[in-house]
Amino acid sequence: MAEAGQAVLTRFLAHRRQTEDLARRFPSECAEFTPWAGALGLAALIGHMAVAHRRLMGVACDGQPPELAAAPADLAGVCAALARYTQDAGARLRDLDDAQLLRPVTFRDRTVPAGTWLELALEHEVHHKGQLFVYARLLGIEPPPWRSRD
Repeated sequence: MAEAGQAVLTRFLAHRRQTEDLARRFPSECAEFTPWAGALGLAALIGHMAVAHRRLMGVACDGQPPELAAAPADLAGVCAALARYTQDAGARLRDLDDAQLLRPVTFRDRTVPAGTWLELALEHEVHHKGQLFVYARLLGIEPPPWRSRD
């Protein structure tokens, strides 16, 4: 296990585990819930989070995003996809070293270090996790408390 990769993985999992916990709290009949016009439905939002992180991780690690099937439309399916992508991220991120994180990666005419793509993926996750908290509160669901899980 590379120290740099373990640090990236620890930060990612601190957020992803809470996202997974929150996603499991929504009842299946809320899959299409949208709190405002134009918002993603609940299941679509969770699926977007899973797929977007996996694609940005592919950019960071492989130089390009992987082709992925669309996330399922039901909550059980998106929660399963989220868990699979979390497991995949753990396997890929923990072995990254400093040289790999500093390696320049070009995607969509933007060249930044691989670690910056991973930071963008984490920021994206945090942004949408905040939206999930709003969805939960509007549905009367108590979100999990923040806690760091190393």
